[in-house]
Amino acid sequence: MYVAGLCFIGFVAAWAYWQCLLRCDGVQDRLHSDFPQLLKVGFQWYSICYIALAILIFKILCDITLYEIMEFSWLNPEFIHFPKHMASSEIQKLSIPVWLRLLSVASVFFVPATFAVSLAHTIQHVQQNVRTKAEQGRAYQLLRSHDYALQVIALPVVYGIMSLRCTDRCWMVMTASGRGASMSADQYLNRTVHEMEVYEANYEVADLYEAWALWAFSRVCTRFVKTKLQGPESLRLGTMLENSTLLGIKFFVGFYMFKALFYVFRNYWTRGLCASSSWACVGVGDPYLNGAAFLVSTIAIANIVSFEGAFHEELRDFEPKLKFIGVKLLVSACFMQKAAFAFIFGSLAGYSEVQVNLIYSSMISIELFPIALLKWRAWKPSQPWYRSALPSPGGARRLSWGAESTNQSNELGRLEPLTT
Repeated sequence: MYVAGLCFIGFVAAWAYWQCLLRCDGVQDRLHSDFPQLLKVGFQWYSICYIALAILIFKILCDITLYEIMEFSWLNPEFIHFPKHMASSEIQKLSIPVWLRLLSVASVFFVPATFAVSLAHTIQHVQQNVRTKAEQGRAYQLLRSHDYALQVIALPVVYGIMSLRCTDRCWMVMTASGRGASMSADQYLNRTVHEMEVYEANYEVADLYEAWALWAFSRVCTRFVKTKLQGPESLRLGTMLENSTLLGIKFFVGFYMFKALFYVFRNYWTRGLCASSSWACVGVGDPYLNGAAFLVSTIAIANIVSFEGAFHEELRDFEPKLKFIGVKLLVSACFMQKAAFAFIFGSLAGYSEVQVNLIYSSMISIELFPIALLKWRAWKPSQPWYRSALPSPGGARRLSWGAESTNQSNELGRLEPLTT
């Protein structure tokens, strides 16, 4: 996991750096003039993103097919063998009830469907962007509005892939796949603890992208509102409210970046520290981190809600209702649903931690499909504000408002490049 985590973070860092480079007009000019048509599209950040996601989905589905489906005949308990001398009470905690087996297997098919919806939606945005910029050149360089929108649209498929990976982790524990049957009982229980730590780390990575998508959504909203304000005083007030709104989102993203890195690597760098510092031991600091995560996420959502209420009229052309519902629904569901499942299925129904985790990951994988459909409805690429709200992300730019823009119209195209 350590090497895989390093590779994943290295890829994300390189992809983010390349995404920043693609916002420079010079890079896009070279790309659009010196490369064939296929590479013009293939080197854009959204193409790299979906190629990587497709490879990841294919890898996970291959693992599921080879092991859980073929080796254990669709999780048939007759083909599952746990280590000898393992207590029956422990085996019962790792059993898969019939209804849960059906639910978890069904959830696998929803993730590729979510990927297909998000990919088709992204292609629509790119095609609309090409039509909009056909006369300007650099047709595959996204307008800033489409750029932010695609980052939000990718959220269900990114979260769904990590959720599918978590489902697979639960199955690995509950089927004794690999060499599980040849282990001793104690070794297998230690393996179970390790796999559940990987389970949590997968969701921390998903939560990090969720925070980033919320940041992209907030940037769209705040910049859109600023183009609607008239006069220097109104603009100054809008800028202050924008900064206060984004401040909570910045803390949200920053904290989840720290939390994701901590969960991914703590099993390795805490081995030496745990003997001397109890806070470094696995599981000791989790309640504090989870409490802080709940706090910063609540602040972030509260900032979005207050901004929506303060600028309801200015956001009317933005068609915000479904957009806000789509963002708040996923953020709220991920936090509240996990606690609800732990209480209902864990405390009341008596299911084990692994069983509750499988229920949660299966339900999340299923729920993300309608959320992707909701985003398709909410983020239509043909909405007029895309064409004029925000500039292309190339070069240094500023909003042309202030004392000289008192005649600014309600159109959202008052965005010009900086001149020296």
